[in-house]
Amino acid sequence: MRLVLALCLLLLAACGTVTEVLTPAPAGPVAVSGQYWIAIQDRFGLTPDERAELFDAAAGQLGGAKVAMGTAGAMELRITVTNYRATGIGNRQAGGTPGGDFVESIVHVVDPASRRVLREERVVTRNRRAIGSEPLLREHGRDVVAAIAR
Repeated sequence: MRLVLALCLLLLAACGTVTEVLTPAPAGPVAVSGQYWIAIQDRFGLTPDERAELFDAAAGQLGGAKVAMGTAGAMELRITVTNYRATGIGNRQAGGTPGGDFVESIVHVVDPASRRVLREERVVTRNRRAIGSEPLLREHGRDVVAAIAR
């Protein structure tokens, strides 16, 4: 009986899901007004692969609203990564818990003509699964676009 209880508690501990964007991003592209080009500023030191993962996720979520950088009339979607923590699978096997990994960004929608910030959002995505960093960055990209679509 103690073993069953311990296993149940362990299972519940592994189901940590927290995102400060109140509604999780939809699976497909979301409807946003206007067109956007994406700029990622990194204050934390993402690898090129991690930056590409975040960019691709945000671009995929924008769908047809994503245009080339500098396109006339399009807004800049500036994603500034301010904090990032992703532990490897070895840490989890050694007792690390899911939910400790996260990505935090400040997101600005900028009018490129006036350089005025039209909107600012703080987006924090915590891992929803007990697996590596790539799904976390993909989810963060989707959460960023969902935040500006609201």
